[in-house]
Amino acid sequence: MRLKLEDKMCVYALEADAPRSIDGVKPDEEVLADYRGQNNKARSQIVKYLGPYALNIVKPHIHSAKAMWQALKTAYENKSAFY
Repeated sequence: MRLKLEDKMCVYALEADAPRSIDGVKPDEEVLADYRGQNNKARSQIVKYLGPYALNIVKPHIHSAKAMWQALKTAYENKSAFY
């Protein structure tokens, strides 16, 4: 999936949070628009390949590709007592 998102040039949305205001200074509109575009594209690509069970996992995180990805990792990562 990550390769697919890299191919669609939207993997940045998995790694970064939405740009926010810092000390009252709003992020540049162009940067914000680019993030939103990548986030939307990444979310649609992720959902496109999920089955019913996985869709239920990401449902609460539908507004953020990064949050969706984290929820899927948490649900599917192999964890052991030694991890």
